[in-house]
Amino acid sequence: MDNNQYKINESSASIIKLCFFGLLGNTVLSIISSLFNLPFSLDCIGTITVAVLGGYFPGIFVGLFTNLLKGLSNSSSVYYAFLNIMFAVSAAFFSKNGRFKNIKSIILFYLSIVFISSVFGFLLNILLDDVAVIDAYHLLANKLETVGDISRLKARFVSELAIEICDKAISLACALLVLKLIPEKTKEDYRYSFWQQAPLPNEEVKSSNHSKYRKISLRSKILAMLIGAMLSIAVVATFISLILYRDSVINDHTVLAKGLSQLVAEQINPEKIDNYIESGKTTIEYKRIFKFIRSLINEMPEVEYIYVYKIEDDGCHVVFDPGSSDENASLNGEVLPWEKAFEKYKDDLLAGKEIEPIISNDTYGWFLTVYSPVYNKNGDCVCYACVDVSMNRLGDLQRNFFIKLLTIFIGFFILALVVGMTISKYNIILPLNTMAMRANDFAFNSEESRENSVVKFRQLNIRTGDEIENLYDAFLKTTEDSVKYVADLQEKTSTISNMQSGLIMVLANMVENRDQDTGDHVRKTATYVKIIATQLKKNGAYPNIITDSFIEDCYKSAPLHDVGKIQVPDAILNKPGKLTDEEFELIKTHTTAGENIILEAMKTVPDSDYLNEAKNLAGSHHEKWNGKGYPRGLKGEDIPLSARIMAVADVFDALVSKRCYKAPFPFEKAVSIIQEDSGTHFDPTVVKAFMDAIEEIKQVSEQFSENI
Repeated sequence: MDNNQYKINESSASIIKLCFFGLLGNTVLSIISSLFNLPFSLDCIGTITVAVLGGYFPGIFVGLFTNLLKGLSNSSSVYYAFLNIMFAVSAAFFSKNGRFKNIKSIILFYLSIVFISSVFGFLLNILLDDVAVIDAYHLLANKLETVGDISRLKARFVSELAIEICDKAISLACALLVLKLIPEKTKEDYRYSFWQQAPLPNEEVKSSNHSKYRKISLRSKILAMLIGAMLSIAVVATFISLILYRDSVINDHTVLAKGLSQLVAEQINPEKIDNYIESGKTTIEYKRIFKFIRSLINEMPEVEYIYVYKIEDDGCHVVFDPGSSDENASLNGEVLPWEKAFEKYKDDLLAGKEIEPIISNDTYGWFLTVYSPVYNKNGDCVCYACVDVSMNRLGDLQRNFFIKLLTIFIGFFILALVVGMTISKYNIILPLNTMAMRANDFAFNSEESRENSVVKFRQLNIRTGDEIENLYDAFLKTTEDSVKYVADLQEKTSTISNMQSGLIMVLANMVENRDQDTGDHVRKTATYVKIIATQLKKNGAYPNIITDSFIEDCYKSAPLHDVGKIQVPDAILNKPGKLTDEEFELIKTHTTAGENIILEAMKTVPDSDYLNEAKNLAGSHHEKWNGKGYPRGLKGEDIPLSARIMAVADVFDALVSKRCYKAPFPFEKAVSIIQEDSGTHFDPTVVKAFMDAIEEIKQVSEQFSENI
């Protein structure tokens, strides 16, 4: 196992320990708070500490499972996991590198958790009708309601806010103390717990997060996929759960209503039904049954009405109907008309048969109704004991179930989302982005740059253990092989270039050796050309033309400027006396002859820049700035720049060199002639560069003079 992988495994183990101790701390503090009946829960200290040290995922994990563990003894705690999770999100957001950034971030974090716990906690209490809250809330709320003369709702909110302000201040202070005691090295280690490669500096991580994409980033696609998948599953699961819960609640309350109706039926003497209707309220037995039915209604919040009807063709004759209060109780003997929902069961009811539970929404409201027949000793149905269960109440139960389901889902949704994004970030996005960054920054301009680029790529050390790692290994191998190939190619290119330069020099020497007086002319002029071109670049002249490659091309091709002399007869080339007009015209043809020779060479090497400059040098180095040169009489900048540079170098070397027809000029005299011909024979800008580099020109001239 490599060192980086060992560190990754070690950091993962550290995060597991951190989560364990965070859960342990929250649980222990919660138990202590419960045992001593403290007004503070203190169950978010571990959550805050873990979130600051380890980030979103460990903090959310501890926050969620703290409430799940508390739910083993108090089921309502599960529904408040959302609050603890939000504390973790807030702590991770406002902190960095295992600590809060500054006092401002601490204050903002404190205000955020007070807001979350008081506002969202209060809303959950109201929505869930939760009475299983700390007694201190009720005591303070009661006092505020009495002394402050405010509504119960406002009193509950103010009391919750006051207690949460104190609770979260204590929790934050404890968390800060724990963070203070943890060594900096440990805090630093937790930062890299999820890395599957060598950790990157923050600047590179930020840079990778802001990479440009043609359409949409992989991070956004994964996030959208996770959210879409989880929401789809949640919607389907919630829909199915609500249907199953609704059916279960209806079945349970149907059983309850059936039991109550049978219980009422058992209290009735079926032989006295008519007596109950005629004079029942005056008898002790009637009053007992009436009171019994009223007590059942009061004890069962889901049950709206319990009554006993004698079914006749003209309607329902009331036997017992205490209603929910004296005001809405029906009189015994009163005849109530048929409700629409019961008309289709009329024949069965008149026949004394049992009917299925009915859900109706008619005159008296929305109810689940159960009828239980009461039979006399002859087996005849004399009345029905009826129970109405409020469907609105069942709707409230279903709403509460949905809210509880939603709070649990939100907790697991946030955890799953953070887990998914954490895994994708460190196993997919960061490795891919860092590989792309290293590839974009790869430098091929020198051997050292290439080696450094390979080293940086190798140092990523991506160890995801999946296809990403395979891609990285393949990418690294390809990169290393490419660098080796480039090095071999450059070595071969250098060899070819040296061979090419050697061949050029051999060819130039062949021409030079035919001219008994030229000596080292091609070497000297090439050196002068390079000095002048380099000085032009320093002076900022012709910036669109003069580059390092242009200078190198001029230097390499300069020896070929007189290659056309190979077609001039030796007798004319080495004639000691003055040439005739015809002989001079023949000498002048060496420019076009040289140009044609190089053009033929360019057909075999079409993309060679140095041959293009060689053509310009050979064909135009005898052109003059004022247009009176040969072979074409080009003028000014119509003359190729390389040829204008060669013109100065060629004439200067001719002046300071011995020829069969003249003695060498002194250096100073030759320089003055060059200056005098500036603007007529030579480009003034080139002459200026020549003069600016005169010391270097002089050194070269003297060096070659010593070698003669």
